Amino acid sequence: MKIKKHLFRSFTTLVLLLSVVLIHNNLNENMDIQANTLSEFDSFDNEQLVNRYETLIYDIFNHEAVGNAACQAYSYTFRCQVSLLPKISENGVLKAWIKNSLGEAKFIGILKTDAEGVYLLEKIMDKSYLGDEIMITLDESKFATGTLLNI
Repeated sequence: MKIKKHLFRSFTTLVLLLSVVLIHNNLNENMDIQANTLSEFDSFDNEQLVNRYETLIYDIFNHEAVGNAACQAYSYTFRCQVSLLPKISENGVLKAWIKNSLGEAKFIGILKTDAEGVYLLEKIMDKSYLGDEIMITLDESKFATGTLLNI
């Protein structure tokens, strides 16, 4: 009886050790796959430029050109730069938005002001943000727009 008990415990210990080793190896393999996937996704150095877009931005009230925008669509991301004339730096917060054909506006960023003018240097977004109109708001009111044209 003692021998059967001893064999059973030895066999159970062996099974537990094997399962720990197998689980540990499986976790390491999965972690390597996840790490490779994340590093490939997070590394945008090898992205391909798909399209370029540009637009003049017009004041919606007097229809004068007040700035421009340039955007690039890459494999995974969408990048956009916006600049406005220095005279646009009124009191208030200027924000840039991108609007798609369904009329949904997604926030790009707050425009900054310096001696050169008003600008948003470069904003990198998911490619799903890509739209066809740049919209500028001044204190939450629509101020200026421009339709992105493929160049």
